[in-house]
Amino acid sequence: MELDQRAAKAAEEAAVAASAGEPPVPLPVTDSLISAADSALLDSLRSTALEQKFGVFQTAAEGKAEEVILGNKRMEIRFSTLGARPVVMRLKEYQTYRKTPLLLADPDSGTYELKFIAGTVDMSTEHLYFSVASKDSDEVVFQAATADQGKFLRIATPWTASPISCA
Repeated sequence: MELDQRAAKAAEEAAVAASAGEPPVPLPVTDSLISAADSALLDSLRSTALEQKFGVFQTAAEGKAEEVILGNKRMEIRFSTLGARPVVMRLKEYQTYRKTPLLLADPDSGTYELKFIAGTVDMSTEHLYFSVASKDSDEVVFQAATADQGKFLRIATPWTASPISCA
C-alpha cells in the first residue's frame, strides 16, 4: 500500500516537473545483479538451515500436504502426506447424537508421529512431507525422500478392508 502511494506521488511529481519544463526525476531501479545475488544467498542460507534441522531428510522438509483415503463401506480413514499420519477415522454407518459423523479420531484429537535419530539429528515424521509410493484397497505406503537418492524412509499403513464387526 505504501509503495503504491510512493509510486503515485513520484508520478505526480514527474508530471508537475514535466509541465514546468524540468526533466523528470528518475524512479529508483532495482539492480538485477544485486537481487540475483541476494536471492542466491537467501537460498543458500535456507538450504543450510534445512540441512541442520532435518539432516539427510532436508528434501522431505518441504512439500504440500495432501489427503489419501482408504476405506470400505463401513469405515473411512484419511491420511495426510504431512507426517504420513491418520488424520480422520470415521465410521460411515453411524452418527453422534447431534447427527454429525462419528469420528474415531479427528485432526484436533492429538498427535501421531514417529521419532528417531538420523545421524546426529533428532527427527520426527511430524514435519516431513511424504509421497505415496503405492496404494491399494488394503494399504498405503508413504515414502520420504532423502538427500541420498538411493535412501528413503518408508511407512506402510496396512489396513484390512474386510467388513468391520461392531457389536
